[in-house]
Amino acid sequence: MAGPKRVELPLEVRYAETDQMGVVHHAAYVVWLEAGRVRFLEEIGLPYAEVERQGWFFPVVELALSYRAPARFGDRVGVVCWLEAVTPRAVRFGYEVVREGRVLVRGYSRHVVTDREGRVVRMPEALVARLRAGMGRLEKTTADPEP
Repeated sequence: MAGPKRVELPLEVRYAETDQMGVVHHAAYVVWLEAGRVRFLEEIGLPYAEVERQGWFFPVVELALSYRAPARFGDRVGVVCWLEAVTPRAVRFGYEVVREGRVLVRGYSRHVVTDREGRVVRMPEALVARLRAGMGRLEKTTADPEP
């Protein structure tokens, strides 16, 4: 079975994203992951703005990052994003921030599905199916992490 569909967003580290030591500040990665997630959804034909217009929202309820090596001002990095799991009530995205093939940061984010009032709800099956199709897999396996 093929692995998950992965989408890479290229970025150049801006000076404002670095700390006094010239290293990308840990909080900048969270913004980059969001940009990667939005790009991923666009690439699978499901722009997040469209999802919101339909009344579905994916607030972050869990975020984990492992920082392995620093990025610095002027570096060209890639934010790689993929969908790890989809259920009617939650989604989980995986991420890597890479530079020249080296993984600098690895992590994931888990999102529940809410309506416009912020209540946790089930996505319609058509939306679940579109997200699962975007995973690049034909079926969910027991090896998939729970979102």
